[in-house]
Amino acid sequence: MKLNRLWETYPDYQKLLNALVNENNRKIYLKGLQGSSISFLIASMVLRKETGSCLLFLSRDNQEMIHFFQDVISFTGLQENKNIFIFPSFEVLPYEDIARDNHIVEQRLKVLSMLAANQDNDLQDKKKKKAYPMVIVTNYKAILPRIMNYQDFSEQYCQLKKQGILQKETFLNYLVCQGYQYSGMVEYPGQFSQRGGMIDLFPFTEENPIRIELDSDHIESLRFFQVESQRSIEKVDEILLLPQRELFDSTNGKKMKTSSFFDYLPSKTTVMIQESLELEKTIKAFEQETFQLYQEKKQNNVDKLTLPEEGYLTWEQVVRLVDQHCPVLYFDGIVDQENFRDDQDIKSIAEYNIETNSIQSYYGKLDLFFEDIKKWQYEKKNLLLVA
Repeated sequence: MKLNRLWETYPDYQKLLNALVNENNRKIYLKGLQGSSISFLIASMVLRKETGSCLLFLSRDNQEMIHFFQDVISFTGLQENKNIFIFPSFEVLPYEDIARDNHIVEQRLKVLSMLAANQDNDLQDKKKKKAYPMVIVTNYKAILPRIMNYQDFSEQYCQLKKQGILQKETFLNYLVCQGYQYSGMVEYPGQFSQRGGMIDLFPFTEENPIRIELDSDHIESLRFFQVESQRSIEKVDEILLLPQRELFDSTNGKKMKTSSFFDYLPSKTTVMIQESLELEKTIKAFEQETFQLYQEKKQNNVDKLTLPEEGYLTWEQVVRLVDQHCPVLYFDGIVDQENFRDDQDIKSIAEYNIETNSIQSYYGKLDLFFEDIKKWQYEKKNLLLVA
């Protein structure tokens, strides 16, 4: 994409790329970028294939995350859920008795499944082929829930094959453990039904429900079908059922071995943070809110509550987990030297400046806009219009 060559006119751009592959740098601060210039810069890094095997971008909230996600797809031309993934936060508060949005559950499970599948090879094959790095776009709250470790997560996969063996009662128990709800007829994601030798289920990660027809303990047919008409759409020879939950059911009171989203990431992951001060502010506010909600539930004598620290990461834990992936790139250009313990820490900091400007709104007055374009051309500025 020729537009990405614009960055080569900035002296600090190549220095920034070199700093990102230098493991001696713990923190990199970049200032001067505004608006969509951040996503434009990262798109350029992706297309150059000179970063690590994975880029993780942390934005302020779901709205900022979606804007950035759409920008990167537009600037790179790469495919959603193949090279670029989105990992949203849940839009319900902790301890709320409200069902989570199925689409958000689906998006999160797809990313976790992809990362868990890549844990063994750590994306080394992709690196050898100089493929485009994987880009995961998320936000500050999305990374906070604790999840099952990736070994346990990987063990939740279920491979179904035509003519394969499937013990009905064992499989129905598996569906219940995965959080599927029994229904007389499958209509929504997360439901299953069973009539004789026919089992219908609707995984969160599929667009249509699946029908399994059994002949004793053998799978006679596998097919996707339409909810409204109940008619078959497509026959398949095999289906891989992905895990349908991020954590085991904790209502049995047993201690769970949990992990974090960061533990799923490849070792060669570059973490990029939109605003470091806002990250701290958001997470600490979430901690306080979660504790207050927990206390309210406890006062109402709600049984089997998960402690806040057992369900979510704290700010101190997030700091440690982020620091495991060096270097970390911050886009707010703020260096707080009080956070660094000695001269060696300060030496591991790199600072760069790439000045950009967002244009004002012209409220439909194109004559003023054209005048500014002429002025910028005279000043020999690079101008990128995104429409």
